[in-house]
Formats: sequence, structure tokens, C-alpha cells
Amino acid sequence: MNPREHDSPLVELGPDEILIRDSRVPLECVIWAYREGATPEEIAATYPTLVLGCVYAVIAHYLAHIGDLDRYVERTERYREDARRARARHPSAVGLRLRELRRRSAESSDPTP
Repeated sequence: MNPREHDSPLVELGPDEILIRDSRVPLECVIWAYREGATPEEIAATYPTLVLGCVYAVIAHYLAHIGDLDRYVERTERYREDARRARARHPSAVGLRLRELRRRSAESSDPTP
């Protein structure tokens, strides 16, 4: 896989960040949707910055480089899960405050005495 190829619909911002050209849509979002059975038309409708032809080009690129891109998606999924766990272990002050407010809100709306 080389998203820097001239005809590639992808832009590589780093080793673990590939976006769809002319949008801010991450590659893995299109791949996830395609794997779940979404049509190119449905994917384009979900992401207004993607034109239909580009979605077809991304899917074609994915199918041509499926092994490399599946490994890329696995890496991004692991990274996101690791980041989620780290945030859960060490929440920010804002995150802690939001949890407290949600807890209070839930307690005040609970009809049981």
C-alpha cells in the first residue's frame, strides 16, 4: 500500500493517520462502513464531504491493498482502545466533573425514594 501514489484517493498524514483526499474523513470509517455492508451511496450520504466517485475509488483501493489496509485498521482500532483505557484510568478534571454532574442528574431524576 502506498497512499502517496498519484492516483490514490488517500492522504497519509502519518504512519497511523490516513484520510480520504479532499476531506477529513479517516480511511477506517469508510472501511468499517463497507465491511458492515453499507453501499458506496450510503457511505457518501453519511459523510457529506465525500463524493460518490471518491468512495468508489477508496473501496477499489482498499480491495487492491486489503492486507495492508486491514492491518492499518487493526492498528488504529488497538490505538483507539488503548487511548480509551488510558482516559478511563486517568480521566481529566473536566471528565471527572462531567461524570459527577451526570451522576447527580441521574440521582435527582430517580423516582425511587
